[in-house]
Amino acid sequence: MTEAASQRNTRHARIAVIGGGAIGLACALELAGRGARVCVYDRASAAAEGVSGRAAGMLGVSFEAGGSPVLYRLMQRSGAAWKEFAIRLETAGGGGDIGYSALPSIFCAMTPTELVRLPSGAFLAPDQIRQIEPAITGQIHKGALLLQDRQVDPILLVERLASILAHAGSEVRVGEPVDGIECGPTFRTPDGGEWDQVLVATGAGQPPMFVRNGDAIDPRLPPIVPVKGQMLALKPWPGAPRHVIRLAETYIVPKARWILVGATEEPGRRDETVEPDVITKLRAKAAEVVGGIATAEQAAVWAGVRPGTQDGLPMIGETAIPGVFAATGHYRNGILLAPETAKIIADAMLDAKVTAADRAFSPLRFDKPVTAPHSR
Repeated sequence: MTEAASQRNTRHARIAVIGGGAIGLACALELAGRGARVCVYDRASAAAEGVSGRAAGMLGVSFEAGGSPVLYRLMQRSGAAWKEFAIRLETAGGGGDIGYSALPSIFCAMTPTELVRLPSGAFLAPDQIRQIEPAITGQIHKGALLLQDRQVDPILLVERLASILAHAGSEVRVGEPVDGIECGPTFRTPDGGEWDQVLVATGAGQPPMFVRNGDAIDPRLPPIVPVKGQMLALKPWPGAPRHVIRLAETYIVPKARWILVGATEEPGRRDETVEPDVITKLRAKAAEVVGGIATAEQAAVWAGVRPGTQDGLPMIGETAIPGVFAATGHYRNGILLAPETAKIIADAMLDAKVTAADRAFSPLRFDKPVTAPHSR
């Protein structure tokens, strides 16, 4: 934390949050709860229209670390915080459901070679798995209960976060992109707003350009690695699954409104085109385990772009511009990591507190070339 940045830190700081997805809104809620004056800007025309609203909402502690111990520890911390976070959201500002479910997920290995994805010593026979989730009708090799994993409805989550912020007096400005910010004694957004600090939470979107006296200033945020994902939503049917079901290459996620089947992993693609043959393959793969998927009525299809990074870790912390922070690059884990990211950001922005563990996610860590599986 630089001296210039620490001088800005105050419990009454004026903070502009650029990006109104799950991460940006969760950070805004935490900052406002600690006394900051917060305004969220988002280019989407309504809450939940961005990539967060197109997610499956899995809180996948067991599956999504990509072999990184430091990321796994962050995921465990955030996963452990989710129950209290959900209660807070569902009871604040008059109350409202976010579709939080404490049921564990189920992993199904179709072949012996897929057992490497299972937690050691947690194997269950097919009959045991079917007793837990009768909707599993296909031939599986073995399975496991993922006891750390939960889920939430991402659309309800984002809408609820925006509603709580508005109810508490913070501003959430949808349909208002911020493409440039003037840097001086304060940070000035295009609407004339003046801010002590800025949080960039644009996900796979383009971050704003920072300018001083007409010259661009580099915050040293490496380009986001886009990873397209296509998703299928089916109308619920009698006997539909109650648990999230994870396969080696796909997943089935039951919600109150529909059953999600997803999702593809397409590194380098930013388009949101839905390809019918891809959706057909997703359905066929999932139907090998849950037979009812083959004949279920389609409710919707869509595509979204996940924000990856060069090394697979999110960027959380101060940038090269004092007073400008980032919370982005969460890839498949934005929903899961929202509460812990919000805590890290609020600690850094308001208290100049950065732990040794949190420094692993600094946006300024890219001194050496590193790659993640989704990064080319």
